[in-house]
Amino acid sequence: MTDPAPHIRVSDHAVLRWLERGCGVDVEEIRRTIAACCARGIESGAPVIIVGDVKFVIVDDAVVTALSKTMRAKRKKSGRPHPPRQGDG
Repeated sequence: MTDPAPHIRVSDHAVLRWLERGCGVDVEEIRRTIAACCARGIESGAPVIIVGDVKFVIVDDAVVTALSKTMRAKRKKSGRPHPPRQGDG
């Protein structure tokens, strides 16, 4: 599909709110599901938690991003993954 407006940037926040408010996606239910899937791994100090085909990256007890199994988390010099930048959601 051709991008009809390549000069217009749409933030991840706008996409998230459109999914939630325009499409009826229950974002809080998804958040609770992710938290439940990652709870044991976070409690044991895991930096990455694999659920199905997704790797959740954990920083300071927070799930900061979801990657495909083939993707690698970028590491800071400390060895901990970077939290995502604004808009990388």
